[in-house]
Amino acid sequence: MKSIKTKFMMITGAIFLVSYIVLVLNLGSNSKIALQSSSLLKDNYPSVKYSFTMLDALERWNGMVNRVVVGDSILQSALMSESKLFYERFEEALKLQGENITETGEGELTQILDNTYSRFKASNEQKVFLTNYTSYNLAYLHLRESIVNIQSLNVKVLEKKNAQINESSTRIANIQQKIGIAALVVLCFLTFFLPYVLINPVEKLTNRLMAIYRKDFNKEIKLEKKHEIDNLEEVLNKILQEVKQHVK
Repeated sequence: MKSIKTKFMMITGAIFLVSYIVLVLNLGSNSKIALQSSSLLKDNYPSVKYSFTMLDALERWNGMVNRVVVGDSILQSALMSESKLFYERFEEALKLQGENITETGEGELTQILDNTYSRFKASNEQKVFLTNYTSYNLAYLHLRESIVNIQSLNVKVLEKKNAQINESSTRIANIQQKIGIAALVVLCFLTFFLPYVLINPVEKLTNRLMAIYRKDFNKEIKLEKKHEIDNLEEVLNKILQEVKQHVK
């Protein structure tokens, strides 16, 4: 039969094991969600940001060109310096986009964007917008479309990954809830069982000693299970026998 000390260690170990399992499962599931969220921030969000920067620079440039076309002579004199700022901002974002190819087809779209931008830049340097606005506007629309294609690709992937994260979060939350309930049941059982294992033998011994105190010497002290109190039980039974002999 197992001793009280052994039972106590087993129950304590079981409580620790249940707590550890719940902790590991929670950490593992949370790490999975964190990894998926990190993928959004690392892979797709930067591409959306770069495409937005290129669109913003392009729209600002196109707005200035339209004003020059309709006769803004003051802005026309400053257009050269403004073009340098536009090229620097656009090309920096384009370079970063080229270093952040993460999705299928994104490399091809980025190459198309690079080629389209090269043609657009060449037409600007030749001031085609002053001599053939229709040709300039067509180049502008092609460039804008190339940027939007990359942006749309990454936005769709973001939406898809976000939906997957929400689905995983819901599933993991349900699993964690079930594990938590199961762990609570086990811990409650162990919590109630532990006092029974430790206190029941002592309680029985106490009741018998109270009977002896009331001069009931007819029954020996007999506990049902073997444990550390065996030695105390043996000593008390010997004392009981001697008391009975003296009483007689």
